[in-house]
Amino acid sequence: MNERRFWELVETHVERGTGAVLNSRPLVRALASLAPEDIAAFDQMFRDLHAQSCSYRLWGAAELLLGGCSDTAFDGFRAWLIGMGEQTFRNALIDPDSLADVVESDSRDFECEELLRAAPEAFEVATGGKDLEQPSLELPEAGTPVDFDDPEAMRRLYPRLYDRFGPSAVVP
Repeated sequence: MNERRFWELVETHVERGTGAVLNSRPLVRALASLAPEDIAAFDQMFRDLHAQSCSYRLWGAAELLLGGCSDTAFDGFRAWLIGMGEQTFRNALIDPDSLADVVESDSRDFECEELLRAAPEAFEVATGGKDLEQPSLELPEAGTPVDFDDPEAMRRLYPRLYDRFGPSAVVP
């Protein structure tokens, strides 16, 4: 499976609902119809992109969008980011503040942990119950740490997100 096919599957089968809510069930069904080796290749590409998106700069954006962001929440956020499609994903890697262009301010639902389990679940369905092997991945260098508790640093790094989601923003 090449990257073009990966993104085609994500963009065609991950449903984007109101606000930022994603539904990955259609993707699981689409993946389950593929050959097990294609599901494994999809999973590897997903895991590679998920690892690639592990950076302090992106974590700072997640901190603002979620109103706080643990390690686990950051995993779900990065899965959500992949689920939003290739252009959103690529733009956010370059400039996390670009997420201000794609999120609605009345939502704080920027996680999709279900997407982390989509390929393993589809593999189990496609193979009659076998587990998908997922070798461990090494995360790339995460870059320069960001002080999430420094309002000036956060405002400087994420001016648009900070205005909409920072401590002084009114978010329901």
